[in-house]
Amino acid sequence: MVQVERSGARPQPTPPPIPQAAPRLAAAPDPCAPDAGDARAAAIVDGLARRKADQALVDRLAARGWSGPEYLALESRLLDLGRRTLHRWIVSGEIHRRCLDVGRPLKGDRAARDALHKRVDERESVVGETVALAWRRFREHALVGGDWNCDGGATLASYFVGAVLLAFPEVHRRWLRQYRLGELEPLVGAEPSESAYGTGPAADEAFGDAEHGLAVAEGLIARLRPDTRPQRRRVLAQIVYGRSCGLSDAEIGRLLGLSADAVSMRMARFRAELDPGQ
Repeated sequence: MVQVERSGARPQPTPPPIPQAAPRLAAAPDPCAPDAGDARAAAIVDGLARRKADQALVDRLAARGWSGPEYLALESRLLDLGRRTLHRWIVSGEIHRRCLDVGRPLKGDRAARDALHKRVDERESVVGETVALAWRRFREHALVGGDWNCDGGATLASYFVGAVLLAFPEVHRRWLRQYRLGELEPLVGAEPSESAYGTGPAADEAFGDAEHGLAVAEGLIARLRPDTRPQRRRVLAQIVYGRSCGLSDAEIGRLLGLSADAVSMRMARFRAELDPGQ
């Protein structure tokens, strides 16, 4: 573009506009801002610090025989993390991709997937079973067995979430078999320990000796629901008997190899079967 003067003077070129300072400054890199490499380095340092803190905790717990307030706090924290994570994965459907990624794809059709997604009681039961199974293996192998260490690249929390992921397909297969049979009854993990039969003043008053008390409980359940399978009837009887002894659901769960949520859910489901209107 040129400027033309009416006086007939020779046209002069218009000088280009001077770039504004603000855009030039905005486009220039901030020498004080961390780049992606710095962020990755900070994350690595932070992860290493957390793994070292976990290692110190594991060393203390080992010296104390895997008991005491710190051990219980770790157990509670990881169990809660496992439950929340697995619930989120199931509801979002992400659990299917994650299981596929670790080479353990889940079976089942869309109807089974919807049942687990929409039925809160079923999801609670499966989650409780999975987290309890994962914790038993995590304690045995990662903690007591020493499979976890701070040089492995994972914190205790991420290692446990991995254990939950690996345990889920096993629990899901058992649940799916029951779903296909049209019987969404409680899942049974390991065979109950003999110590689950328990004794105590409350039990003696209500049932007498342990074996007699269990027999009475099983007979009651059989009368209320004659179609209850023997294995399920036995587990329910153990829960009833344990509660009569004054044990909490968490204590009963530890004896049976279940989570407290799974124990509570079994009884809630059984009561709902007796009175569908509840």
